[in-house]
Amino acid sequence: MRRPIGLRDYVIQATGDPDIFRQARSLGFDGVEVVPTREQLSDPGRVRLGSLKKVKLETGIQVPSLSLSHHNQGGLVSPDEKTSEAAVDDVWHCFEWAEVLGVGIFLVPFFNEASLRNSDSRKRVVARLKPLCAEAERRGVILAYEGDLPAQGILELAAEIGSPAFGCYFDLANPLFHGLEPRQELEKLGPLVVSVHIKDFKEHLGDCRPGQGRVPLGACADLLRQMGYVGWLILETPPASPEVVAGDLEFVKKVFGQ
Repeated sequence: MRRPIGLRDYVIQATGDPDIFRQARSLGFDGVEVVPTREQLSDPGRVRLGSLKKVKLETGIQVPSLSLSHHNQGGLVSPDEKTSEAAVDDVWHCFEWAEVLGVGIFLVPFFNEASLRNSDSRKRVVARLKPLCAEAERRGVILAYEGDLPAQGILELAAEIGSPAFGCYFDLANPLFHGLEPRQELEKLGPLVVSVHIKDFKEHLGDCRPGQGRVPLGACADLLRQMGYVGWLILETPPASPEVVAGDLEFVKKVFGQ
């Protein structure tokens, strides 16, 4: 089965959602992963949501996932109740967006200030994710962890939450950047992986185009095929012109056997 390929909304240098989606269609992408701000999610007028709905219908380009990137500044792990309550509200707003846009996955990141550094932070996250995952299961969407925990830690987190609506968003570059072997981590996580980010690096994450760095993308592609993975492949590459992004897409198609 052909794996759908998308890109994050900032990857193509463009002037707004209509331009992003039209260029994505022109280049041959299947979807755009949207990174909404808190202000956009809570906007009573739903301005960006309305714009996305319109351009999605016009272009036929899907929105496979919403990324709550601003949660890296605290989010669900925060000991500050005001911060964590705002993060919970974000997810509830995402439920509305998912219904309007047909989104199946919410990427909930746990890097930087949101890193799960100790048992207390894990307890807070489990307590906040359990009711959100229950609602996600009811609505048919998945909350996908992405962070710096090794595979075993993610599996333990999944066991504590105990919901089929909890998954893992696997970035092929991040484990190597954190001193782990991406293929081993990917194999351990197995069916918990619900979406895949593609990027590369030499010294710093995203400092080169895919195939120019240290990430064993070909070997990871082989393993994904062996695992029977048929989910989304999403480019999380440095922002570039449509011509450069087109080259990245061709590389991914060749390596991942599209």
